Amino acid sequence: RVRGFEHLGEVGTPAATELLAKALEPGGAAKGFEDRLTVVRALAKHAREPGPRQALARAMASASSGRADDAGEIMVRDTAALALARSAHREALEILGKALRQEGPIAASAGRAIVAHPPRSLEPIVSARGAPTRALVDALDALGDQRAFSALRSWVKHGSPEIRGRAAITLTRLGDYETVALARQWRAKNKTDTQLLVAATRILVSSRAPEAGRALESLLANAETVEAALELVPIARSPELLPALEKRLVQADAGSAPVLLGAIGRLGTPAAARRLSKELKSVSHGNAAAYALATCPGPVARDLIARALATRTTLRAAARAAVVRELLLGERVADIDGALRTLIVSADPADRAA
Repeated sequence: RVRGFEHLGEVGTPAATELLAKALEPGGAAKGFEDRLTVVRALAKHAREPGPRQALARAMASASSGRADDAGEIMVRDTAALALARSAHREALEILGKALRQEGPIAASAGRAIVAHPPRSLEPIVSARGAPTRALVDALDALGDQRAFSALRSWVKHGSPEIRGRAAITLTRLGDYETVALARQWRAKNKTDTQLLVAATRILVSSRAPEAGRALESLLANAETVEAALELVPIARSPELLPALEKRLVQADAGSAPVLLGAIGRLGTPAAARRLSKELKSVSHGNAAAYALATCPGPVARDLIARALATRTTLRAAARAAVVRELLLGERVADIDGALRTLIVSADPADRAA
């Protein structure tokens, strides 16, 4: 069967592509994943023709029903979407535009396809019927195409809170810093809408606005937005965030503590390095503190690691931090050789393991 499907694709006549299209129908000749993928690949060569184009559109849709998360069906769906995008035919792009107005795996496949094969015109993509989706906005963000300005601005005005926020972020990345004033307005008027608050803070951080640190600090204080705030800390690198991160660290569980420690380390200040050195003694997250201290820039962090090598309770964590620092930053910590010799001959298996 597979060889037969491949041969039909090579023949490429209307009769051959019609047989391939029928193979994808329910009860058709394409029985399983390998068959379906072979048929889609055979049709991909003829995606500019009406029959194969519609068959590829059906392959995208049928793969979404019942087995959407199956790895094989994802490959079939992605291959069909890529074929449509690569054809650059207007009707193929309209099919992808409609797919991007749906929620779920079809939209994700369509988004990946147009990013892989950027269209010459965005009009078939942005003018399709239906409400914009996260997948559509994310695809336009990844494309970075200035021609999306008009559509994105309209979605900022009329979309759902999630779409408004993501569209505004994309406009900011495209260089439209009018969104900074909008972000300030959202922060002032939308105290309970976490999606808009997160979007506003991201815009302020990316544009280096003076109030970005305060905005990020308020997100860190909110349990619903702390995860989003931690993603922004490396971009902001605001020293004034340290008290808020320390407060959150006191309340953190074993799962979130490493993320908070990493955020503290990326601040790169002497105060941040000193806070990390205090956490080296922690049983639950001493190793995470060691890694954050190892990658924390500046001579203060390096000297604190050297000091921790001389203390028995922090020797193992400090030894790990010293080695990581030398591997990643190229900075050798004093006395690391002696510390490693002490550990390797220790009676404690944990020392020898370190």
